[in-house]
Amino acid sequence: MKSKFPKISIVTPSYSQGAFIERTIKSVLSQNYPNLEYIVMDGGSTDKTVKILKKYGKQITWKSERDRGQTHAINKGLKLATGEIVTYLNSDDTYQPGTLKLIGEYFRKHPKVAFAYGHGRLIDPKDKEIGFYNDFQEDHEKLFASCGISQPTAFWRRKLLKTVGLFDETFHFTMDYEYWVRVSAKYELVFLPNVLANTRIHPDAKTSAFTHKLHTEAIRVDLTHYGKVHYDWIFTYVDSGYGGKKDSAAYFRHMVAKSLIYYLWYNHSFPSGKGLKVILSWTKHLISVTKTYL
Repeated sequence: MKSKFPKISIVTPSYSQGAFIERTIKSVLSQNYPNLEYIVMDGGSTDKTVKILKKYGKQITWKSERDRGQTHAINKGLKLATGEIVTYLNSDDTYQPGTLKLIGEYFRKHPKVAFAYGHGRLIDPKDKEIGFYNDFQEDHEKLFASCGISQPTAFWRRKLLKTVGLFDETFHFTMDYEYWVRVSAKYELVFLPNVLANTRIHPDAKTSAFTHKLHTEAIRVDLTHYGKVHYDWIFTYVDSGYGGKKDSAAYFRHMVAKSLIYYLWYNHSFPSGKGLKVILSWTKHLISVTKTYL
C-alpha cells in the first residue's frame, strides 16, 4: 500500500496555539494517508500545546524549543523532512478530508509537476465556513500583482529545496508569497480545482493582526524579484495604514496623495492604465465628499 503513494512530509510551525493545534493535528492524522511524515516544530509554548503534542507523540515527530520565529521553525522542519512531497500547515489551519490522498495521487500520476495548490476555505474559531480565499491560476508574471495561492493548499517536491532553497527568514508575514515567486521563476504552478484546506481567521492570527506589516513585506517581495512595485500592493499598503473612517474626505485624500507618492518613490514614474483610473476615481470621490460639507 505504501509504495502506491509518495511520502508526504508536513511541517507545522507552532507557538502558543493550544486553542487550535489539536484540531490541526487531527486534520492531518485523520487523513489516514499511508505514507505520511508529520513534524511539529514548536517554539517553546507555555500554554497547553506541549501537553497536546505529548498526547500524539507516537504519531508525530515534534520538538518544543526556542526559535527565531515562524519562518525559522518552518525551515527547521523542512530540513528534517524526508518525504518526496513537502509542505507546511500552520497550527491554526486544517486540511479537508481526503486532501493528502488526492495530492499523493496527483503527484504520482504527474511526475513532472513540481508544485501544486488548490482552493482554500476560510473558517472562524469554531470551524464555521466564512468564505473562500481569493485563489486562482498564478504564474511568475501574475504574482507581481497579487498572491492567489492559498498557503495551506500548496504542496511541492522536496527537490525544490535544492533548486529554490528554503524560506527567507527575513520575511515574517509574506514568506510564503516570496517563496511562490521564487518557485514560479523556475517551475510551473499547477492549480487544482479542489478545496484542499482551511485557513482560520481569528483576532490573534498573525495576518489579521499585522495587515500593514504584511503589505510592507509584499512591497519588498516585488522590489526584490521584479525591481518595481505593482500598484495593487501600493494601494493595499496605503489603505491598511489608514486608521480612520474610509468613506471620508480625509480617507480619499490619504489614498490619492500617498498612493501617488509611494508609486513615484518605488517606480520612479506615475501609474498608468488601471492604476491611474483607480486614483482618478478616488479623486472624484474626494471632490464629491468635500462638496457635501461646503
